Amino acid sequence: MSNHDIVYPTPGASVVGIRPRYDRVRAIIRGLAGERDVRFLPQVGIDPRPAPIPAGIMEAATQSAQKQARGGFSRASKRAFLRGQYNWAYRHLPPNPPSVVACWNGLKGHRRLVMEAARVNGHATLYLEEAPLPGRITVDLVGVNAASSLPLEPEFYLNWQSSRPDLDATAWRRIRSDLVPRQAAKRRDVHQKEGGADLANEPYVFCPLQVPGDSQITVFGDWIASVEEMIDHVASASAALPDGWHLRIKEHPSARQSLARRIAETSGGRVVIDNETNTMEQVEASRAVITINSSVGFESLFFNKPVIVLGHAFYDVKGVVQKAISRDALDEFLSRPEALTFDSGLRDAFMSYVTEVHFPFEDDVVTGNVTLDTIIERDRRRDEILLDLRSADQAARACRV
Repeated sequence: MSNHDIVYPTPGASVVGIRPRYDRVRAIIRGLAGERDVRFLPQVGIDPRPAPIPAGIMEAATQSAQKQARGGFSRASKRAFLRGQYNWAYRHLPPNPPSVVACWNGLKGHRRLVMEAARVNGHATLYLEEAPLPGRITVDLVGVNAASSLPLEPEFYLNWQSSRPDLDATAWRRIRSDLVPRQAAKRRDVHQKEGGADLANEPYVFCPLQVPGDSQITVFGDWIASVEEMIDHVASASAALPDGWHLRIKEHPSARQSLARRIAETSGGRVVIDNETNTMEQVEASRAVITINSSVGFESLFFNKPVIVLGHAFYDVKGVVQKAISRDALDEFLSRPEALTFDSGLRDAFMSYVTEVHFPFEDDVVTGNVTLDTIIERDRRRDEILLDLRSADQAARACRV
């Protein structure tokens, strides 16, 4: 879970939506509000008067901003602009009355600062984002992606599953038929064509690239700072693969510029660039998947593939996937690709939880069938399980002393 303690909304607290750009987001926030009052801040202004701000927040917001400034003067100007936006948000979200401040994503640039200002003033926060499942969205009181409130303790999911004797632990697998690869929006050289019949006969590890500059990397990349750096590491590490194996890379359909030349220059002949074949077919035919923390990495779980994550991911649960914490660890994994594995029972429990509980259907939210109160109840039940687990762990530790 995130480092932030969860602040649960007070009963009847109003909802404040931060600068929703689309009617869709307004409808989601209104649906979540239910019977609560809701208002929207259509813009975020600038206030030169300094306001209290936690250490490190300005740096994090500046580094995660959608548009990165280049040059010392530009960076200083960008930082001053963002600081003014934080000051403005701090004063436009006063502590009383306590509210629930809702924002789409909320982890980048000025939106991150607005949510921090809300937290400093004692408001509850509500983060919204696309979910990695068809027709679902993320609704979380702590954050999105790797900053979400999903526990990383494997025991949590097994404990939750044991409390649901009527659960069909394999029902989540049926969602696989609904998975559709992303179509190219900006690239004419990235396609989703049918693969050849012999693809499954080729022993390879698949590496789907993410969009350069995406917050999944700038915020949650861990030891991988960029897509370019990932390419350098995985392409060089491909030399550790056994004879006859190769690393198969596909660029993201939304990437503005091709990195094919960089891949070719780094690969040393052990890498195949396949921007033609359907992404899901390449996942299905692979022996394993490497990702920083992409949605394709998560979708690979539906295809029973071992997954290696390099960065921070909401599905980085030990046993569900494997984590390469360094280049040496990545080399070790690729030197023995046949040994890559996962805990199928734990994966069933994890996937059952995220599909049954954590990611609501967007239609249910918009129509008011899932409201903020539903989310609060969901999270309090999660907290109860975690408290029991941690209490049991403390008791076990005390007995060993």
